[in-house]
Amino acid sequence: MSGFSKLYALPEAVRAELHKRYLEHPHLTINDHLRWIVKQGYAVSRTSLHRYLVTHKDAMLAAKLEQDILVKSKEATRLRCLELAAQSYRGDDQAELLGRAEGLLEWVRSTGTSRAPVA
Repeated sequence: MSGFSKLYALPEAVRAELHKRYLEHPHLTINDHLRWIVKQGYAVSRTSLHRYLVTHKDAMLAAKLEQDILVKSKEATRLRCLELAAQSYRGDDQAELLGRAEGLLEWVRSTGTSRAPVA
């Protein structure tokens, strides 16, 4: 055993796509993943691929969970800005309402995480 898997030498984009395929398509076998890597022009052993995926599974799952939480948080913040804009808006122009909501969202983005919340 060489101690250094060829999988670590793969370009980051290929490894990222492998991680995505591994998590999003649990029905795929090691052989399916191996065939995909070969189609990308790289040669690795089945054993090395299996070892790599087992070793990195928890990190891949944690990264996916973190990304999912971030997406949901952004969606919730956007919706909350629209709710706040709708509470104070008395007109009937949807474009103006959305503009106000976008203004609130831009304010949220500009404050960053280092500032204390406004009471």
